[in-house]
Order: sequence, then structure tokens, then C-alpha cells
Amino acid sequence: MEEKDSSSMRINLLTITGAIIGVISLLAVWCITRISVPAPLIGEEANIGLNLILKPIQSSERIADILYMSGILFFIGTIIAFFSPIGGFAQISGIFLLLIGTSSDWNAWYFDLKIGPIIGLISALIVLLSILFPITISRDMNRIGITARFLTFGKYHGLIRRKLVREKGRFLPPIKRSEFLHRHRNLMISIILIVLILAFALLIIYDYYTQPYSTSEVIISNDSDQWMEFAIYLDGMEKDSAGGFSPIIKYYNLPAGTHTIGLDYGRPSGIIDQNPYNITPCDGVIDVSKTFSIGPLSTKVIDFQIDSYP
Repeated sequence: MEEKDSSSMRINLLTITGAIIGVISLLAVWCITRISVPAPLIGEEANIGLNLILKPIQSSERIADILYMSGILFFIGTIIAFFSPIGGFAQISGIFLLLIGTSSDWNAWYFDLKIGPIIGLISALIVLLSILFPITISRDMNRIGITARFLTFGKYHGLIRRKLVREKGRFLPPIKRSEFLHRHRNLMISIILIVLILAFALLIIYDYYTQPYSTSEVIISNDSDQWMEFAIYLDGMEKDSAGGFSPIIKYYNLPAGTHTIGLDYGRPSGIIDQNPYNITPCDGVIDVSKTFSIGPLSTKVIDFQIDSYP
């Protein structure tokens, strides 16, 4: 049996993984804020985690401070987690503060929680779990002490014990199957953690392109100086209707990607006119349309100028 001192860098991969997932959660949509003054709802906005800090809601109510503090706590906890798993306590405190704040009744604000807090909670749990079950890339590692469990990076000092075999007068360390598997075990663990991180990143991208977090602003300019009616179509389906003179402005929430806004317009039969040829009501056929692309969490203006009957 041979014994010798060993010293190597220890990295808690589970803590790092939780911290990276925490960063990813800050880029996900945490909540939809809707404003009612007092009713009905007149506006809504999708807020990613970073927006809770960088673009806090403007309100004299306490909910503005609660959302800001929840974002600050989670952000600070995520940064700390890159150095120590105790950052998970700040992360989970920020999540619970958000849950308490958005579940309360406020005069002019309504909140719908989305995928961001869920990913944030998973991040906090992974970081805290790394205290009990640290995963490192060091081989020949003995039990980690209590102090080392609260550090993401650190030095490991221990003993390497190997059996020696005699071969032609020399002592050589044997190559064991267990050592070979141990090396590949570390590789497999690393691959699993990387796949976990990529899965959450892809989940956020999927969320952006399937949930209505972007906004299209449709402006209809009726330059004919005549009262007209409009049927508004979104991606081939009738979405809304409007009528009157210029301008008509409508807002629609839609996922990121490519979309088509169409108009079916005309002059309704209820309008008295001496010329019957001027009466051309909406007939269910799209008269004009525009196709556009919109990015995640962005706004696109679609302008229609109508100066005559279809």
C-alpha cells in the first residue's frame, strides 16, 4: 500500500449549475402586470426577472417596492452562489417575497406569474442541495468538511492510497476498472449538468415563441373621410372589429415570430347614401394584409392607410 499527500482545486459543480440556472431564470418572464383604472383592463406588460430591478413598475403602492426587493434578493443570491451555496437562501427569499406580494389584493394592479419564478425556485433548490450533496470533479476525494461545503471553490488536501504490484522487479500502480469508471463518472455528471443548463435555456426560448409576450400596435388611418367598419384578422382568424374615422388604434399580444395582420373593411349598409355603390359592408374576405416579424418581449407597429372602398 502506498500513501502520499495530494492537493487539488475543488469546484462544486452542483452549485455552479444552480447559479447558471439562476442567471437563465432572470432572462425568463416572471410575471405579467396588468393595470386597471379601475376597470376594465387597459394595459399589460411581460416582465423578465431583470426588469424587476432595471425597469420597476411605477406605482405609489407598496407592491412596487415588493417586486423590486424580490428581484434584488434573487439577483444578489445568484451572484453569491457563484462563490458560496449560501446564496440559495437569498434566492429563495426573493421568490417567496414575490409570491406573497403578487398574491395580495392591490387597487390597480393584477399579476400573472409565469415560468421565471419556477426556474428560479429550481435554481435555489439546486444551490441549497449542493451543500448536502456536493458534486466535484476531483478524484480521490475524501469527505468534505462542514466549512468546505459552504464554498463553491476551494483547495482539497487528502491522501491518495494505491496498491502496488510487482512487475519485473518494479512496483507499478495497477489500472483498476473502478478507477476507469470513476473518471467517466465525472465526465457523465458534467454532461448531465450541461444538458440540464441547456434544457432550461431552450425552455425559455420555447416560452418566448409560444406565449403572447410581444405586442403588435395596429394603426388604421381612414383617409377616405367617410365612416367605415373594419374586421381585424390575426394569422387568418378574426380577432377584433372596429369602426369610425381615423385614427383607430388596437393592441394585440402575440408570441415572438412571424405573423400576419389582415383587414376586411367597407361601408356598412346602415349608412344613408344616395349612391348605392358606396355601400360595401365587410364580407368576410381579407382586403389588405401585412406580414411582419416580431422579436421576444418587443413591440411592432403595423400601419394601414385606407383611402377608398375595397
